[in-house]
Amino acid sequence: MASCSRAVTPSLTTGSDASAFQRIFSVNRGIDPYVFTVSDVYQDIAGEGTFTGKGLYHVDAFEAALKGKIEENAVLSHDLLEGSLAHCALVSDVELVEDFPIRYEVEMSRQHRWAQGDWQLLPYMFNLSNGVSMLGRWKMYDNLRRSLIPCAWLIASVMGWYYMEPTQALVWQFVLIFSLFVAPTLSLISGLMPRRNDIVARAHLHAVLSEIQAANAQVALRIVFIAHSAAMMMDAIVRSIYRTFVSGQLMLEWRTAAQVQSSAGGSILDYYRSMWIAPILSVISLLLAAVSDTGLPFIGIPFALLWALSPAIAWFVSQSAETEDQLIVPDDVVDELRKIARRTWLYFEQFVTAEQHFLPPDNFQEIPHPILAERTSPTNIGVYLLSVMSARDFGWIGFEETIRRLEETVATIDRMPKFRGHLYNWYKTDTLETMEPKYVSAVDSGNLAGHLIAVSSMCRDWAEAPSAHVQGNLDGIGDVASILSEVLAELPDDRKTVRPLRRLMEERITGFQNALAAVKREHEFASIRVINLAVLARDIHKLTVNLDHEVKSAQSGEVTKWATMLVNTCKSHIADSVFDLNAIEALRQRLIVVGDRSRDIAFTMDFSFLFRPERRLLSIGYRVNSNELDEACYDLLASEARLTSLFAIAKGDLPTEHWYKLGRPIVPIGARCADFLVGLDVRISDAAAGHAGASGRHPQPDQQPDRSGTDEPRPPPRHAVGHFGSGLQRPRP
Repeated sequence: MASCSRAVTPSLTTGSDASAFQRIFSVNRGIDPYVFTVSDVYQDIAGEGTFTGKGLYHVDAFEAALKGKIEENAVLSHDLLEGSLAHCALVSDVELVEDFPIRYEVEMSRQHRWAQGDWQLLPYMFNLSNGVSMLGRWKMYDNLRRSLIPCAWLIASVMGWYYMEPTQALVWQFVLIFSLFVAPTLSLISGLMPRRNDIVARAHLHAVLSEIQAANAQVALRIVFIAHSAAMMMDAIVRSIYRTFVSGQLMLEWRTAAQVQSSAGGSILDYYRSMWIAPILSVISLLLAAVSDTGLPFIGIPFALLWALSPAIAWFVSQSAETEDQLIVPDDVVDELRKIARRTWLYFEQFVTAEQHFLPPDNFQEIPHPILAERTSPTNIGVYLLSVMSARDFGWIGFEETIRRLEETVATIDRMPKFRGHLYNWYKTDTLETMEPKYVSAVDSGNLAGHLIAVSSMCRDWAEAPSAHVQGNLDGIGDVASILSEVLAELPDDRKTVRPLRRLMEERITGFQNALAAVKREHEFASIRVINLAVLARDIHKLTVNLDHEVKSAQSGEVTKWATMLVNTCKSHIADSVFDLNAIEALRQRLIVVGDRSRDIAFTMDFSFLFRPERRLLSIGYRVNSNELDEACYDLLASEARLTSLFAIAKGDLPTEHWYKLGRPIVPIGARCADFLVGLDVRISDAAAGHAGASGRHPQPDQQPDRSGTDEPRPPPRHAVGHFGSGLQRPRP
């Protein structure tokens, strides 16, 4: 086999630049092997694939097959000719992804170039001695037929208006429109019946309706642009024939999509300048029909009007559509989410201590009396490590403190007892002893491994230029000040004697927030003014201490706690601003060490023994005491184990075909068609959710003590995450 081909996925939108045109013609977006791994009709029937210009080459065989068979500088579209001479096959486990053009004129430029190249192959089609197979010639003929469709459709429409009576012209026009629906209709028919019996009916119906909507939109735009498309195809055909058989010059003239994109104008007038032929053809079509014996049929007027407006429509659908599905979060919602996140970080800040060996306890319950669950799991540890990096990103802790926290926890992981590189499912945080029964969880290990890789990557980025990351995000100070203002407002105003003190505190907090806003506006003086903020924060803290002394309640204590947090946050920013840059190299080395060690711990985990080769699936875990795998396996990509599968395959512990054994119910979300994995059943760490108990807001219902008042160690419960109506309707294995 000289070369290999794989279907190219022209389906990824381009972020904020994505347009309605791109999205209409780029259905089924995303890297989805279950959608795009399809059979190829030529491969199935004739045992030969179609080379699309992207694939795998065997260079020596390729050169030997083509040597002396293609003239120099004579072929613009070489893919099909090369594939026919060298032969190729479909590779079903390789997917190549490229962007679909954002703007209409870029796509038409591609189509024009492809049509030119297709018609330049006429000499190779009629030369029976050049080694091109009959199947290859058929593919070339088929490309010529495809380029003639817009021309034939336009001519057929206008001839119908000219020769037919109005009623006949109407019927004829509907027949022509239906002809454009043949290909998408056949595709829709093949997808009407679910291909698996485990697909949720509602999700399947949504997918079918989405395909129908996309097909209608595509056909509608093809009709709108068909006059311009026909002119472009005719131009390409005439150019190719003239250059191939007459002049022999400019055979390889073409412009890349990037060049067309960069040179294209952005106004409606620019589109009318480049697509002037479409309005001209619409006027000629109407005039031709008007002078016919049958008279101008009414069916021709709307089509001619669409063609006249096609430049404006092309401009409209080529505009950025980022606002269609961009998540625009109002500032007040952002502030609220940041405060929730800051309260969450308080859990780790309060309970990840040296007494707990710098590990996150599983949960903290307040009712009926405070109890800290001094146990943890690999998932909890991974969540904490990510939370440390997030806390730094939000501006709640200093840079040096971030590194120290990562070092302490990674060092603890290093000395914890393991099995084949894996942490056990549960440990006592106060002694680091393994909790019985000893168990290795595929999910927990995958979560920790993925989180450690994230830590390693972040440390590597920080180590490249530590001085660029020393200054923290000042919004972190504002988060604490806002929470302090909230808890003060929640304090009952039932004592007249403390009202003046309370009003003074409110004024000081407002003044602090105004001063912070001024610091954020003038970044060049931030390092100096943060010191002034710390002075204001200490004044507020003194007032809260006096208030707590007068009120002596749990709520007043909460106010004092957050005032202390405000002082500490300011101190961390001061530490960042006065950091000695002469010590930056030592900081870099610490980052490198903790990053490398995090990666090493992840890659020492051996996932191969968790794999059941007879089912090609991961077992849910391994019972160490009895030395046996659990019978149950994870068979869904839409499950908590998909990170484990991805990491283990990338590491080389699991075969690639394991990924294709995972069922994948998906639902498209928004115009970008992100795939939502329905039925997502994730084990939520109560350590992450337990911030509510730590913040004094709500008790945690998931970890209630028994009637004796003692909190017996047990794993956290499972929670279903996702839309309730889209869960999987079948039992787990």
